[in-house]
Amino acid sequence: MDIVWQLQSGLKHLPPQQTRVARFVLDNLRFSSTATLEELAAKAGVSTETLSVFARSVGCQDLDDFLRQLRALSHPHPDENSVQPAISGDHDYATTTTLEKLAAKAGIGPDLLKRFARSIGREDFSDILFQIRHRLNELSQQEARVARCVLEDVNFAASATIEQLATQAGVSPATITRFAKSVGCEDIRDLRMKLAQASAAHSRYLPVQETASALPAEWERYLSEVQQTLRQQLLQIPHQAFSQAATTLRQARSVHIFARGAQDSACAAQLQYQLMEKGIAASFCHEENLMRMTAATLNDDHALVVFASGTADASLQSAALEAHRRGLPIIAFTTEDNPLAALSHQRLTLPTSAIHARYGVMMTIDLLLAALA
Repeated sequence: MDIVWQLQSGLKHLPPQQTRVARFVLDNLRFSSTATLEELAAKAGVSTETLSVFARSVGCQDLDDFLRQLRALSHPHPDENSVQPAISGDHDYATTTTLEKLAAKAGIGPDLLKRFARSIGREDFSDILFQIRHRLNELSQQEARVARCVLEDVNFAASATIEQLATQAGVSPATITRFAKSVGCEDIRDLRMKLAQASAAHSRYLPVQETASALPAEWERYLSEVQQTLRQQLLQIPHQAFSQAATTLRQARSVHIFARGAQDSACAAQLQYQLMEKGIAASFCHEENLMRMTAATLNDDHALVVFASGTADASLQSAALEAHRRGLPIIAFTTEDNPLAALSHQRLTLPTSAIHARYGVMMTIDLLLAALA
């Protein structure tokens, strides 16, 4: 008699207390096969008398016979006529694919398959995050980069397109496809689905979240506001905007940067310096009369970058309008409602919150420079 099969069958007709014992034993075969009568009763939450009745209900002669059959699961003694297991050797190599193929051949349902996996110490065989962690050292260098990217942000990986995930991991889309197959998935869609399931089921292999912050509550609140503002900002910028702006800067004979105000001027000066480091001729101007004079002398083979994170400045608008008339491509670091947005060819939208605008400007500059690289 197969005690596991008997327990599985008993779930359909046993009384509630005995069903409780059956579920506990099936979910904890390792413990149950080594526990004493008292330990098993205490863990299952029933009396020893209930265990005795339960043992007979699942086809055992008595409680001793039931415990003996459980212990035989952990210490089998097959004779020459016994059937050898379909999976032998190191159970660590019993992968998702192996177990699912075995289940299909044996006509085993998913519930029984999960219980069997627990009995051989592979209760996590269907957890995609377990598979990724387990195979991390077996993956190629590029695929390992994808694995680490997925493990760092499971929610992002579960919803990202193949191009977004490739960009985040710094690999090609083809590598994403190879990675999905390496961890037992059919394709990227199957990978996303399994990642979403692992997240929804609160897999034990999800990144550990801090239960208590070491930061003061006020700092945490401020940090949360900044993160939310930056996320909302990025949602307003088309993904291709940075690559298009980078192409404009590369193709320009020279780049002119206009800004007004201390904060925008500081960011404009930083961008000028970093563009020159990359071999792109760039100049910065913040004086209102000089901006208009400069704009009037430029041709369409130049490019103009304007910074306007705050309220619209008349002199900056006038200079940008002159450049627009002369056909210059204009890249605007500005808010969505600023008049300069309508004059720009590529708008890199900034947060409307003046408090958080400086974080948005710095992040946008970094993303533009990354596109240039």
